[in-house]
Amino acid sequence: MNYRSKTNKSNIMQLSALVLRLIDTVIASGIQAAKVTKRFLHLVDVSLRYQAAITLDQEESELKKAVKAKYDLRSELFNQMYNYLEGSLNSPDTEMKAAANVLFQQVNRFGKNFSKAMLLVQTAQYVTIIAALKRSEFAAALVTTLLTEKLSALDQAQADYELLYTGITNRSSVKVVPSDLRKELTDAIKEYMDEVNLMASQVDTPEWNSLCVNLQNRFDEVNLTVAQKTKTEAPAKDASTTPAA
Repeated sequence: MNYRSKTNKSNIMQLSALVLRLIDTVIASGIQAAKVTKRFLHLVDVSLRYQAAITLDQEESELKKAVKAKYDLRSELFNQMYNYLEGSLNSPDTEMKAAANVLFQQVNRFGKNFSKAMLLVQTAQYVTIIAALKRSEFAAALVTTLLTEKLSALDQAQADYELLYTGITNRSSVKVVPSDLRKELTDAIKEYMDEVNLMASQVDTPEWNSLCVNLQNRFDEVNLTVAQKTKTEAPAKDASTTPAA
């Protein structure tokens, strides 16, 4: 069997499932000699790192969604304040009009549509505007325009965005993605399979031959659906292989 060809055709999750099933099959075989070789221990080590990389990749995907949600919320809250104050500049209420004018000068520092600027610049502009509006001299105007809570919400959205964005950039600078480990994992699989086949040919016992058959079945299963996984495995001494999940 061309093990390298089989693994090269597998996607990330198929390869993940394959290596886990190979390891489970070896452990379930009850053959101690198959579980203590350097190549098997190396396979386990690479598998652990590969599974961890997949988990981190999935977590980062969710984190990116959270960052985008905070980015959109920050923009929405700012635009609501901007539009409200711009409209209030023409208010017939002189007190409202005066308060809106004072506050609008601050929110309009960089115009309304500065979202096309670099992310770092956008954040700096939001921080500048929020810091200005939080000064005590604008407290009365915020009360008059009923924007005190809106400003607090914008401030919190900005803080949440910055925390998440910084976190994701920090993770990205040090993380290992599954593709970085793919070749090492596929090489480890091939090397261990070659070793098992060699040991089985030398020992030539039912237990070793059963292990070889069951390991080869794992490769056959990788592209099958759950409903199709009805392959009958060869019996193993004192233990059965882990059923395909």
